[in-house]
Amino acid sequence: MVSLNTPPVLLEFYFMRHAESTANRSRMASGSGSDSRLTETGVGQAELAADFLAQAEPRISAIYHTRMYRAFESAAPVQRRTGIQIHERGAFDEQMLGEWEGISWDRVGALFASGEDPPGGESYQEFHSRVFEGLRELSEAQSVDGEIPLIVSHGGVWMAIHKVCGLQAEDWPENCDIYHAKLTGSWDSPRLEAEPVFRLPPAPDPDPENVMNN
Repeated sequence: MVSLNTPPVLLEFYFMRHAESTANRSRMASGSGSDSRLTETGVGQAELAADFLAQAEPRISAIYHTRMYRAFESAAPVQRRTGIQIHERGAFDEQMLGEWEGISWDRVGALFASGEDPPGGESYQEFHSRVFEGLRELSEAQSVDGEIPLIVSHGGVWMAIHKVCGLQAEDWPENCDIYHAKLTGSWDSPRLEAEPVFRLPPAPDPDPENVMNN
């Protein structure tokens, strides 16, 4: 019996950050104003994530990726494994970073921490509103048989989902981190419940001799 105090579920979904991109490898900021392909390492990471998602419970109802090629490349192996329909959703694009696109993470980290909107880019309010509306639209297309959608997106979007629920994410997600998430309550004041369900295995320690010789 369901408790009368149990808040209604607005949307249940999987969220996956894309695999390693060339911008990630170079430690450069890359919002929706720039795009980058997956590295060779990233292609392998996406395959590992797809192996997990093909067997995950609840099952996936549909796959949504952003307009960024790095997200599409990360979602494609899941589609190949499962045959599940894949959709492009610009609502879940990374924030447009304007003048911050392409600068080093060592510099942009302090800019993000300042709370300043990126010059020439998308304000935090615009970004968060866009992500919020995307979630609402997704809730209207939910499966009724217990399957849930997968969103393949970006680290900033995961932080934005927390923000629209009045939360501060503890950590920036790593490449191919996957969460099982629920939005509950009301759309006027949604609450987020999220559990990490997949993380890539640690990279093997480099051979000290090879490091010395390369």
